[in-house]
Amino acid sequence: MGIISFLKSIFNKQETIEAEYYEDDDVDNNSEDIEDSIPEPVFVASQEEINNLNKMENKINLKQSIIDEIDMYTSKNLESEGFQDCISNNDLLNRDNNISLIKAGFKNLLSKSIADLDIRVFEIKQRIKTYESAGMTESITKFSNALSEYELFADSLKNILNDEVQLLEKLNYCILSYEIGFTNGLRNNDNELI
Repeated sequence: MGIISFLKSIFNKQETIEAEYYEDDDVDNNSEDIEDSIPEPVFVASQEEINNLNKMENKINLKQSIIDEIDMYTSKNLESEGFQDCISNNDLLNRDNNISLIKAGFKNLLSKSIADLDIRVFEIKQRIKTYESAGMTESITKFSNALSEYELFADSLKNILNDEVQLLEKLNYCILSYEIGFTNGLRNNDNELI
């Protein structure tokens, strides 16, 4: 191997090394360009926060579900139950005790509903504080409206619970249907005696 061939081989190796060096350098420059092209992170709600918000918005329907429960309780037709109670025990004390149980069941439903509403009011207040600290005024307005609705509804249920007249007005239909059933049972017993 001649000197010229030897020098050519060294020169070719040098070009290969420099080419590899420049290629590595280009890769580093490209990665810097890629990093520069990625925008700075903007405040984006996490998936958990979005899920919590959706749950909170869905929970706002609690008011409607409580209204539905109360309507269902107060619209019960208890005529057949009153009739059956009279057949099993036609003592008027039994009737009065069973009417007291109807009232107690409704009071229990109201107490449970008020407790659920109080929890919801607390949750909404916490959510409003979070949004205030984040400067999310649109969300604050939405939840402030829901808060006032819930507070008014809870107050109206507390008034019914604490006022016997309002309580009886709400229970008028189911108590009347129970009494009609019980009275029919008494008539049935009288007819059997004749």
